[in-house]
Amino acid sequence: MSGTLGFVEPTQYLQAGNLNFGNFGTANSTGQNDTGGTSIPDIVGNLKVTQAWGEAQLSVAAHNNRTGYYFNNNNGSFNGHPNDAWGYAVQGGITINNIPTGAGDTINASVVYTNGATRYNIQDLAAGNGAWTSYASTSVPGAIGSVGIGVAPDSVFNNNGSQSLISTWGGRGGFNHNWNPYWSSSLYGAYAAVSYGSTTSAGSAASTYCASFLASQAGAGNVALTCNPNYSVGQVGFITRWTPVKNLTFSADFTWSHLNQNMTGVVVLANSNGQPAGAYAFANQNTYNALFRAQRNF
Repeated sequence: MSGTLGFVEPTQYLQAGNLNFGNFGTANSTGQNDTGGTSIPDIVGNLKVTQAWGEAQLSVAAHNNRTGYYFNNNNGSFNGHPNDAWGYAVQGGITINNIPTGAGDTINASVVYTNGATRYNIQDLAAGNGAWTSYASTSVPGAIGSVGIGVAPDSVFNNNGSQSLISTWGGRGGFNHNWNPYWSSSLYGAYAAVSYGSTTSAGSAASTYCASFLASQAGAGNVALTCNPNYSVGQVGFITRWTPVKNLTFSADFTWSHLNQNMTGVVVLANSNGQPAGAYAFANQNTYNALFRAQRNF
């Protein structure tokens, strides 16, 4: 058994952003990242037991959310800022070795819950504003195409308000099988959900997000929308590796990812991500990735 206690500088890698919605109706309808720097490091603890059958561990993290000022959009007004808000993450993981499918085969799994510490969940969620934005075709009349948007910050806030923390939960797992000493394959998957709370609760993160988003769309003459920023992401992948000699591996990896979002209607977007400005219909999105890799270890 072992235990660790660490103090980690929360660089951009460990900060998913604190979105400022202080200027309603602006073009930046999904918030402006307004993280105010670091005053306290992340506090991380881990307990682990390792035996012949595998290992199990439980880890926790505390993350201090410190923001900039309420108004920081070059309007000349810096009128205070929200109090710091502590977020946290709890994760459990297990590895099972030498399962009956073959020598050296393993199963790995983990589950995680975060509140105000989004970065400790699946990393793909935790970019700043616009964590997921993808486009596809659509049959909706008058729309250029379809769009899916998922934003996963640590917290949101607006004019003279406190921070509202974002919750996430999810898990990931994988099964690795060794066909022989030279070939192995893995099947893996992951799921994560992002919760802003109820859109009908005054002061919730969802109501803060939607007040700004709907105001910006109204300013563009678009009112036929239903706003709900809660969303989830699922992922399934398969990888095969060939190791002809020691320390040289060739691999082929295919991954399917799915965004399940809750926005409805047609949104007016500016020119971004290589897409023209215009009307887009909200819809769930799929992405497919293929990766071929050669790795030489020295």
